[in-house]
Amino acid sequence: MTVDAERKASWSLLRTAFKGWRDDAVANRIEARIDHQIVSGALSFWVVQQRGRLLQRVRDQRLLQEALEIWKERHEGIHNALEATSGILEHTRSIKLMDESLHIWREQLRLNAEQVYIAKVIASICSSNSP
Repeated sequence: MTVDAERKASWSLLRTAFKGWRDDAVANRIEARIDHQIVSGALSFWVVQQRGRLLQRVRDQRLLQEALEIWKERHEGIHNALEATSGILEHTRSIKLMDESLHIWREQLRLNAEQVYIAKVIASICSSNSP
């Protein structure tokens, strides 16, 4: 579409809007008084402003999307680090539990060995004191 055809289409749209707002005679009088260059320039300026606002909203949306992606990646990284730390802690806890169990078991074996030794000593004392 050429610039002139676009201008005529814009002017036709504007004229139709005037007709819908008022009767045809008022639209004709307004059209006679309006400088077409000023109106088309103002309309072009308005279109450029609206496109600029749209581009700004698109840019802001993209920036927010990128920020959300960065936040999501960091959140996933923190989650993964916490999962790994949790696994390490669970493994360490199980090792400590096994170590404590082995320590208790060894202590029980030592106590049993002492009891057997004491029983043998008492038995030997009792057998040597018997007439």
